[in-house]
Amino acid sequence: MKEQSNKNGQIKIMLNEKSAPIKEEKKTQARDILENVSIETAAAREEVEEFDWILPEIDPGPKEFIQANKKEKNSQLLKYSGKKGNMFHTVSSLLFSLAFAIGLGIAFGIILLKFISAEGSQVSVQTTNPPAISDNQPPPVNASPSSVAIPTMSVYVIQGGVFSNQEAANTLVAQLNEKAVPSVILENGDSSYTVLLGLASNENEAKRLANIYAEKGIEVYAKEHLLKEGTFETASVGNTSVLNEAISALPVLFDLAGKATLGQGVPEDAQSKLNDISSTIQNTEFQDQASALLADIILQASTALEAYGQGKNVNDAYEAQQVLLSYIKLNAEN
Repeated sequence: MKEQSNKNGQIKIMLNEKSAPIKEEKKTQARDILENVSIETAAAREEVEEFDWILPEIDPGPKEFIQANKKEKNSQLLKYSGKKGNMFHTVSSLLFSLAFAIGLGIAFGIILLKFISAEGSQVSVQTTNPPAISDNQPPPVNASPSSVAIPTMSVYVIQGGVFSNQEAANTLVAQLNEKAVPSVILENGDSSYTVLLGLASNENEAKRLANIYAEKGIEVYAKEHLLKEGTFETASVGNTSVLNEAISALPVLFDLAGKATLGQGVPEDAQSKLNDISSTIQNTEFQDQASALLADIILQASTALEAYGQGKNVNDAYEAQQVLLSYIKLNAEN
């Protein structure tokens, strides 16, 4: 191998006495390669534009393999998520949530029950003194339109004795009738019998009345007696309104009967009230026995006190006492 230089400054390497210009041959070879590539590329483009594509059939094997791999990964995830620690944490959370919900529900129920109990409770007030004459008292809210309400009332009675048998009580009543003293027998729950001789609206007047009976040789003493509350149904709404108005006058009748027996007069406003009650009851046709009985008691007491107010006859006062004692008996035994 020899090196030679020519005029152009190029170096020629002689291989086996043949000259081989390196740069010119390389350039010529590169040019030929590029031309061949460009020709092949153009030809390939023409073939691509004219080629009808046919998709090869896909072997289902890889898809099943992929699905198998997914199932295996999912099973691995499930196995990982089902560790004891995670399960215990999940169960504990559920139990805590359930216990909290139950506790909250119980607490809310207790609070609601206390609120309803406090709202439904009522405080009853009893007075020994009779109220002033008032207008018609409406029936309780829970009463039906045909229901008559009888409120609790306090009255002082003159008691003649308590007997273990009714025959002894009947003997005393017969003796009282001979002396024109009003009386009634109450049958008690313990098979005993109580004899009442009169009534008044307060303890002071009851004691004064007891002294009058003592002067007649009758052993008595005064005590407080509570009338039971209650309701009963009437046959018509018209009867209900009349009876509710009449019952509202009972405390006034008790008071006037006690005062009349002691010789006191009847005030004008009370006299007017009695007249109105009597007129209303007389003009009403009661369609059931209970309503008729109650209305008759109130009517007789009002009529007797009206008569006493006009003539000041003590017998009229005793008659009013007898009628009102029958109401006390009716209330006690029903």
